Amino acid sequence: MDKITRKELKHDKFQEEVQHSIEYVGEHKSQIKLYAGIGVAVIVIIVGIYSYMSSQQAQREAAIKEAIKVQNSAVGTNQSPDIMVFKTVEERNKAMVDAWTTLANKYPGTDQGVTAQYYLGINYADMGKLDDAEKAFLVVENKGDKTYAPLGRFALAQIYESRGKLADAEKELRAIADSPSILLSKEQATIALARVIAKTKPDEARKLLEPYRGSSRAAVSRAALDAFANLPPAVMSNKK
Repeated sequence: MDKITRKELKHDKFQEEVQHSIEYVGEHKSQIKLYAGIGVAVIVIIVGIYSYMSSQQAQREAAIKEAIKVQNSAVGTNQSPDIMVFKTVEERNKAMVDAWTTLANKYPGTDQGVTAQYYLGINYADMGKLDDAEKAFLVVENKGDKTYAPLGRFALAQIYESRGKLADAEKELRAIADSPSILLSKEQATIALARVIAKTKPDEARKLLEPYRGSSRAAVSRAALDAFANLPPAVMSNKK
């Protein structure tokens, strides 16, 4: 057998593959048309799904806007055509809870559904219904993404602190400090944590606040100084 160069081998192989391809197309025209049709169908389905998702997103955003109108409503005499008004606080509270509950039930697992749960928690807390508030904030913590979940954690910490569950409040705030979000900073969680542990762990609270007392951010510095001022006096050890 004559020696075949690498270039010739590649050329012959290429020709062979081309010939096989031509023969395959000739023998399988119907199948290829079918697969091409399937490809087109898949594209159509994807476009349809995207359009449906866009439509659903628009509907959820519209529902949020309507619920926010109720949230921003007033009680008494109508002062502006753009503001909803209720005759009594009870009527307004019921309307807010109904609006957010409907949205939460209609769109569970979505950002809008999580937002609805967060507003439900806020409203329940304002009404003094802390059990209901806690349930709503737990949903935000467990179902929200890395942006929204810390909001649920922070609200839960406030609920726990108000109920004297300081260990639970501390746990939530430490979790936020370890994984802050764009809506809740490490500074905010750390200062809140220092306030919670001020009586039980004053030395640690002092260490947590120290770096923020001289912060270039005025709001952070003020909050840290205020929390620091409320710490119990440091215990001075007598060393001979």
